[in-house]
Amino acid sequence: MSSPASERVAHLVGVIQHEAEVNLSVETYEPLLLKLLETIESSPDQREQVSAFLAALIEEWPWGAVEILEFTMRRLQWSEIRSALESSATQDPDFRKRRQAERVLEVFEDDWEAGEIYRLYRED
Repeated sequence: MSSPASERVAHLVGVIQHEAEVNLSVETYEPLLLKLLETIESSPDQREQVSAFLAALIEEWPWGAVEILEFTMRRLQWSEIRSALESSATQDPDFRKRRQAERVLEVFEDDWEAGEIYRLYRED
């Protein structure tokens, strides 16, 4: 990633990964997830780079990857990320990675009950 926007995305993802590792509650780092989403939305010309960066999270599933992908893809609904998740959910030899991909794929459905963990996606 080489543009200022994509560097900001990479930085925020790193911070979120750290926060996800040390905090039990997503509420503690949801503001960072929101900043990440806003950064991505403010740079639509960087979609290809950002998409490749986010898709790489699906390979290893580091701390915070589920939350990063859930939070951003609920709003963005990027087909290339959905395809990468579907591939992981059906082809990854590690059942834990398949389960994580299946969990994130739920954000592409009309009804996403698990979204209640995020303040942004709670239905009031």
